[in-house]
Amino acid sequence: MKIGFFLLMLTSSVFAQEYKIHILKEGETLSEILQYHGYSPLWGEDKWVQRTLEMNHLSSLQDKDLKKGFPIILPSKVKPTQEKITYKSISSQPKRYGLFSSLISDHQDVYFIFDYSRKTMKLNNTQISLNDNFSLALEVEGNNNYKFNQLTYNFNGHLNIVSHGVGRFSNNQTRTMNLEPTYEVKSEMEITHSNIPFTFGPTVAINEKSIAFEEDEQFETRRDQSLWIGANIKKKFYFKNNVFHSAIKYERIFGQNALTANSEYGASQASILGKVNITESYIAGLEFASTQYRDTDLKREESVGINFSYMIK
Repeated sequence: MKIGFFLLMLTSSVFAQEYKIHILKEGETLSEILQYHGYSPLWGEDKWVQRTLEMNHLSSLQDKDLKKGFPIILPSKVKPTQEKITYKSISSQPKRYGLFSSLISDHQDVYFIFDYSRKTMKLNNTQISLNDNFSLALEVEGNNNYKFNQLTYNFNGHLNIVSHGVGRFSNNQTRTMNLEPTYEVKSEMEITHSNIPFTFGPTVAINEKSIAFEEDEQFETRRDQSLWIGANIKKKFYFKNNVFHSAIKYERIFGQNALTANSEYGASQASILGKVNITESYIAGLEFASTQYRDTDLKREESVGINFSYMIK
């Protein structure tokens, strides 16, 4: 990285009439700088945003976290064929990843996520263990970088399906319970501020899931549709070529439709997530979640799991 940057600086000094350096100011983004200086079109394969990232040896992940005072080398506005000859020998390879990268907008990052977890449900008189829960999810992260004063914000979407393992009762190992799959659709706003070292924002989720309850000394399941509203805090840490992603989330039920029961219940959930980039396209992580219930026999639900993400684009 340092050697490549030094070579690039040397090239820019030799061809000073073709290159210029812009020092990032508070709240500026790469796309805004290029647009201000008249570069167009910005987005797409081999367009100005991608070519500028290549010249500065930056990935799309690093682009989101550039700080005030960082020097950006802006490319020449000569014809593309001329400019490729000028800097191709010192630039990194194009930062487009995944099997379907050419079909997805440059304003979005799309991930396919696989998750395996173990879960326990604690009721008044027993505990139910579900050891094999598998989920598949599709997550879309926005890269539009909308501006409001000193705030920059994006919208993310998440679609998740969870298949639950067979439940085992702690007070009776011969008894089992089967839960129907859980479905969830979630949207969140991710907000950044130049003076705040992390991102934050509200979340809204709608899910349909089953939980256990006790009636007349018999354990049964009920099915509910719920609206959850909460907030999250995220932070990225950079270690050489690796990126560590951390997130803390809190949500509460604000609306409910009981499908197989007459009564409703309240619930709140907190979760912690840590992930690390194995490569530019693959991410592995650990997650812990705890849900507290009110007005039902189910008191607490806890899960711990591992997940793997593949960046489609």
